[in-house]
Amino acid sequence: MPRVSFPQVLQRHVRCPPVDVDGGSVREAFENAFVTYPTVACVAHPTDPDTAWFVPAQKDECRVPVDGKVVVLRTDDGGKSLQVLRRGLPQRSAYDLVLRHRLDLCHDKKTLAMGSTSGRVWIGEDGGENWAEIDACLPPVYCLRWCNGIA
Repeated sequence: MPRVSFPQVLQRHVRCPPVDVDGGSVREAFENAFVTYPTVACVAHPTDPDTAWFVPAQKDECRVPVDGKVVVLRTDDGGKSLQVLRRGLPQRSAYDLVLRHRLDLCHDKKTLAMGSTSGRVWIGEDGGENWAEIDACLPPVYCLRWCNGIA
């Protein structure tokens, strides 16, 4: 079941604004909205309705990372702008697809984890600014969630 902290805020999960992955900057020309990438993973901040993270893919017919580079897009202003987060993620010939239910935010509200259909898992402990690979030899990751701990 989706975790909805702010039901009045609707996150557009299927499409995100155009992103220049090579330069690492975000093109804010929303008038070119026809040049969009599908986002296949999305997680919203539980207490800040303007903050969310997205993982884009090439297109619906070719589900691979854009330009063979795994990136995470973060907005902290409700989608008006996006930051491209890539440090520690594969940036060449990557075929790691992060589908929905494979990106999650920890209860500390700053640590993210994501897993790919290629069996790789990454963790970003600083809101996604820097990523570390936890494992690269798992079977395809179908779901990834944080636990509060076992009592």
